[in-house]
Amino acid sequence: MTLSAELVAEWIAAFPITVHVSDRMEAIYSANPPDQAPQMQHKEELKHRRVLDAHDRDLIAAEVEKHPHPLEDHRPRLYNPVTGEVASEEVSVADSVAIGMQWRESMSLVSLVGSTAQSVAASRQWSRRR
Repeated sequence: MTLSAELVAEWIAAFPITVHVSDRMEAIYSANPPDQAPQMQHKEELKHRRVLDAHDRDLIAAEVEKHPHPLEDHRPRLYNPVTGEVASEEVSVADSVAIGMQWRESMSLVSLVGSTAQSVAASRQWSRRR
């Protein structure tokens, strides 16, 4: 389907009046009255939102201030700064590296292969019984 030259010429001639009618309709049915400038700020930037955000920041700061800072509080044992729960004497993060190394060695490839082989053998025995 092609457009005829006459139809294109008519559309081009009608364009200025179409724009004029469109602008008038926008002015009539616009959400903003003509004497009010359109909103140029995002809703989060409006004054009442900034006031609410400042209030929220104050509430958060007040809640954080209720609890001691874990890096500035030097207690002899580990504790949860929010609940105040104190860890038992057996808990020690000083041994965490040594415990991790022991765990890593126990989970080495040789032990994993051995345990996998044992699992396969046990599975075969179980299936033979059925």
